[in-house]
Amino acid sequence: WADWIKGERKDTRSWHYINLPDAEQNTYNAKCPENGCIFDSFYKQIVILKDRSRSLLEREEALWFVGHFVGDIHQPMHVGFPEDRGGNSHRLKFADGRKTNMHKVWDGQIIEHMESLFGRDHLLIKVTQKINEFSKNEHSQEIESWAQESRNLAMQKLVGYRNNELKIVTNQYMENHFDIVQERIALGAIRLSQTLNRIFQEDN
Repeated sequence: WADWIKGERKDTRSWHYINLPDAEQNTYNAKCPENGCIFDSFYKQIVILKDRSRSLLEREEALWFVGHFVGDIHQPMHVGFPEDRGGNSHRLKFADGRKTNMHKVWDGQIIEHMESLFGRDHLLIKVTQKINEFSKNEHSQEIESWAQESRNLAMQKLVGYRNNELKIVTNQYMENHFDIVQERIALGAIRLSQTLNRIFQEDN
């Protein structure tokens, strides 16, 4: 939903990411532009969600936004560079010549390749296993901390994002990152659950 409305509600477009220059790797030092970023939007939507004086529609939308933002911040290219718009302008090709970009690869094409090999249930099975594993760990409550994990991943040499090192997306490249994609989805699910539990426990 939050992606679908960006066309008609252009003010929400910048709410989905935080970009940092290469010279600044600490997400806690990131500054949101005037039109907003995922950090301030996340906290603002939580305030709306907790506010019983708001309309049901406003609180419903806030819930959808919060869920979407937690998912987005766990995708490494949502904490990318401003000059290439989080990898959207980092042009790539598949081995067969099809065109893509770094953001698209990490936003869904790795998962599509995974499903083509193992079927649609494979991701759910793997993510469920990782949720069970990671639920035992302590997790930060701060979106800035989750963003730092994504930024660190995006900067890894094997990802090939920094300095536009990656040019060709091979099947091996995608398969090498199956595990990390599953892990990020699992962590996002755990942290969203914990965030919502805190919100509604406080509300009661």
